[in-house]
Amino acid sequence: FGMFGMVVAVSLAIGPVVAGLLITMFGEQEGWRYTFFVNGPIGLFTFILAFYWLPFERERKWIQRRRERREAKKAGVDSAISEDVAKDAAKPRKRRKVDLDPVGALLLVVAVLGIMYPFTSREFRWSLVLIFIGSILLLFVWFKWESFYTDRGREPMVNLDLLRIPSFSMGTIVSGAFFLGSTTTFAIVALYVQMGLEQSAMVAGVIGLPNAIVSTFAARWASEKALTVGRPVVQLSLAMMILGGLGSVVVVTLVAADIASFWWLLLSLAIMGFGQGAFGSANQTLSLEEVPVQHGGTAGGVKQTAERIATAIGNAVMTAIFFTLTPITGPHIAVFWAFCAIVLAQVIAFVVGHFDMRRAQRAKN
Repeated sequence: FGMFGMVVAVSLAIGPVVAGLLITMFGEQEGWRYTFFVNGPIGLFTFILAFYWLPFERERKWIQRRRERREAKKAGVDSAISEDVAKDAAKPRKRRKVDLDPVGALLLVVAVLGIMYPFTSREFRWSLVLIFIGSILLLFVWFKWESFYTDRGREPMVNLDLLRIPSFSMGTIVSGAFFLGSTTTFAIVALYVQMGLEQSAMVAGVIGLPNAIVSTFAARWASEKALTVGRPVVQLSLAMMILGGLGSVVVVTLVAADIASFWWLLLSLAIMGFGQGAFGSANQTLSLEEVPVQHGGTAGGVKQTAERIATAIGNAVMTAIFFTLTPITGPHIAVFWAFCAIVLAQVIAFVVGHFDMRRAQRAKN
């Protein structure tokens, strides 16, 4: 998990800089399109690597049988062994039917979109409140459906039995609150630097570089300490996130007063980088520690689903705060409150993590 965290951190380090470079090279009108286009060759490259590196055992055996059959025919061998190989290769292979749970997927998508939508509007309407409340109720319906789907002997989108494992359920909640604010940080910084301070996209990318570098080393350190120290590593990472977020609030306040340069964000974001790197590897390790091995893939999928949903909601909420307040108060006050919201999400994660740490200590004693 530590190596996984390091890979993510390196990707975060390269991504903003490459995006800024592309926008600088091709201009603001066309450059942003290339930031999406670059995913094409990267995706193709990773697809090729996946074919060679991932353990497609069933597929590779099928390919091997087909190769042996062709070689046997080419050599004209009529031995019993070659005939058996040919017959075995010709047999149709039964594939396990994949249960996609389309109803559960549809309910979850509609519920998440309904929760996010009110935050994208710049005007208050009671209809938005009703949509939000209805989406929360729909989320409850989704939980009931998943339970019903499981009772019928089907494979649900989310195995709710995993949530009965305290370390996994609490770790997933902490992770959701963390991603609610942390992943939005660079979007807010980019908006502030480019729209508020009228700097280039390259500058916005470079500001986040120390964050990713520190995150790389923090991920490695946390992976070594997670199993020996335990949940205090997660709490330390969240404390660093809160400290870095508050530091960013101070920096933008001083920038608004023409007392400090916006480049001081390098320091506050680097502090947050330690928290981001350490949290990812430590929380992943501890959350899946008590999950049975045969359910590890499902548990990882559930956790990542919660993180992706939290990221989507966080992006909608935090950017809505910035865009709503910028025309009224200006970019400095807007980014101030956006960072406050990010810190609030980390405080929630810290509080939940504290209860989880106390639970783990009681269980150990």
